[in-house]
Amino acid sequence: MIKAQVITWWTQGVDEEGTPTNTPHINTLRNPGESWMDVTGQPTENINPDPNMFVVELWCSQATLDAIAAHPDYGPEAILTSEEIVDESI
Repeated sequence: MIKAQVITWWTQGVDEEGTPTNTPHINTLRNPGESWMDVTGQPTENINPDPNMFVVELWCSQATLDAIAAHPDYGPEAILTSEEIVDESI
């Protein structure tokens, strides 16, 4: 598992009940079972920020991180940090 911090942006949508939602764009690149957390702690009132950029911390596979680095909207410069996390409890 890789822990990484990546610059992304908010995308707006609507859920099943028609309620507006905000989701980080990086969500479109991650696989099921991988997770993210907004490390900027933006209050909801500030979404969408100007500029529409914020940092998420991802727990993902190396394949997902490689896809982010290769993606034309991101590239390697969007990956601020990354490190392999070894679960020694297994």
